[in-house]
Amino acid sequence: MGHAPAHSDALEAACQEWRELLGADAVLRTPDVLARYGRTTLADAPSPTAGVRIRSTEQVASVVRVAAAHRAPLYLISRGKNWGWGDACPVTAGQAILDLSALDRILDIAEELGYAVIQPGVTQGQLAEHLSAIDSGWWLDATAAGPDTSVLGNILDRGGTRDERSARVCGMTVVLADGSEVRTGYGHYPGSRVTHVARWGIGPSLDGLFSQSNLGVVTELGFWLQPRPTYAEIGYYAVPDEALEAAIDVLRPFRICGVIPGQPLQLTPTGDRPVWLGITTLQGHPQAVAAHREELTAALAPVAKVAFPRPEEAADPNARAATLEALGLPLNPFFDNVLRRSDPLAAPRMEPAGVLAWLGGPAVQHPTEPPISINPLDHDYGFYFAWPTCPALGREVRALLDLVRPILAAHGCPQLMALRFVTGRAIVLVMRIAFDRKREERRAAARACHHAIVDATLAAGYPPARMAIDGMDRLDPTGDSYWQLVRRLKRCLDPGSILAPGRYLPPAAGD
Repeated sequence: MGHAPAHSDALEAACQEWRELLGADAVLRTPDVLARYGRTTLADAPSPTAGVRIRSTEQVASVVRVAAAHRAPLYLISRGKNWGWGDACPVTAGQAILDLSALDRILDIAEELGYAVIQPGVTQGQLAEHLSAIDSGWWLDATAAGPDTSVLGNILDRGGTRDERSARVCGMTVVLADGSEVRTGYGHYPGSRVTHVARWGIGPSLDGLFSQSNLGVVTELGFWLQPRPTYAEIGYYAVPDEALEAAIDVLRPFRICGVIPGQPLQLTPTGDRPVWLGITTLQGHPQAVAAHREELTAALAPVAKVAFPRPEEAADPNARAATLEALGLPLNPFFDNVLRRSDPLAAPRMEPAGVLAWLGGPAVQHPTEPPISINPLDHDYGFYFAWPTCPALGREVRALLDLVRPILAAHGCPQLMALRFVTGRAIVLVMRIAFDRKREERRAAARACHHAIVDATLAAGYPPARMAIDGMDRLDPTGDSYWQLVRRLKRCLDPGSILAPGRYLPPAAGD
């Protein structure tokens, strides 16, 4: 569904009303601020027309009503760190940023029942530290995106963790495009005592409407935490590329049974012979962990080298070297950094130099200065994510790899990829299409590569788990009834197309 950018007079009128509602300092129009919002890791992205900073949930409805009255579209961000997918940039030109990062309250931690209720600006680091400080017995299944990224934003876009965190959502508060507020599940009943413990409510379940969509502004979200186990071990396994199919089929039953989480197998820099390095966490009673370790090691023995180092060995460089030798991997900074983890439940540390290596290293990015932060936007690093999904069968994974590898090669893009067991039945191929943004020809090649991979994997039956803003228009190549229904819902809930036009809503033929 298309949307014409707001006329400059209408936008100025909307900004004036927003200033009256929020204060002059909450409506940002200066070139330096807009340039900061408009930074991207993609080849290119539309720049916003304004930034509107919300300070309370009560302000959201008023801001949305003004936007609707002046037909000034808003693009919603939680922290603006959606790296590789579009960052803080809107899908189309002419949109003002609705910045929710100041809504950063942890509203509730239910220690007996194990759920959290949070606002959009709550970060992974903030929530993890809070859970640790109160010694709640619960922990956050964090992503590898770093401590400063939004928990709510990642959940709504179905980001990757050890398990399906988005499947643990239970109860949202949402502001619709007309400024009205709806509480999902049982939350709309006054005094409901089960809003965040009983997922479906009664009647049609609405939570899914606001995941990967542009149908509302989620201002509060409840989700279930995971119990922190009393004992856990971390293990590693190295799989030669030629043994990958067999390894996938070995690992699948362990994932289906819940023995191993959905941690990734990372294609690693080992020279001419590609190797997939897997990381897994076993948790539970020590005797159960020992039994699972023995069973997993035996099952993987024909196809992989396995190591379960003791936690204290993470701090010993000689012990790390011995573990790498046991895995048949060379001693280099990349592998050494992986093995520095001592807490099996901790999120991976992302040091600046590690991010640069993760995004292709100096040979791809050609940095002009040493990295100073983990934010790729601070260094003008270029990369797209592409996440095609396939059945968790070795032969299907091989078919998907055989499909995308020639496309990467044809566009001069390195093979930076990992395999993540979403469940025991599905796998996401996580690809980073890294490129030097300083070179126009590399920006064009990366964009063409991303589009070619999206088109080819969709046509082959491996649809994406997420989509970058530069690619939303490719989600409906056949004009199918699903996207027709989504457009009907958009017209019903947001007839003026005020909320994030173009986000997870490909245009109909002829638009």
